[in-house]
Amino acid sequence: MNEEAKSQAPKSKTKLIVIIVVVLNVVGIAGAAFFLMGGKSEKGAEEDPAAAFQKGNEPGPLIDLQPFVVNIDSPAGTGYLKVGVTLELPNQQTVEHFEKVRMLARNEVLMHLSSLATEDTKTKENKVELQNKLRDAINKRLGREFVITVLFTEFVTQ
Repeated sequence: MNEEAKSQAPKSKTKLIVIIVVVLNVVGIAGAAFFLMGGKSEKGAEEDPAAAFQKGNEPGPLIDLQPFVVNIDSPAGTGYLKVGVTLELPNQQTVEHFEKVRMLARNEVLMHLSSLATEDTKTKENKVELQNKLRDAINKRLGREFVITVLFTEFVTQ
């Protein structure tokens, strides 16, 4: 019996070592998978813009207005503002109608931009407010909700 106990001791140690190695491998693989996936949960995937587009939340048609260069008031005298503007419209039918009134929209943007001072263009909050004002002004001038979002593709002050 004494010999039987001695022969089983190495086998049980070997089994224990094998079990520990397998458990460590499983934990390591799970950790690596979590790390490679960026640690995102299901909720995080919904907030990802690419995931939103796959669910049908794609932006509407985008209309690029040619860049605007205007004089603006500056503490040092006259400054310059160059802004690239792109408009997001709700659907393709709106695009066709918008093309007929594009110059009216450009005029609204130009009039608002040329009334700015350099202080109005400094912060992110001011730029977001300007985007909203431009959207509202264009929609008011055109008499309906043509524009969903105003996007700045370039924004340079001097």
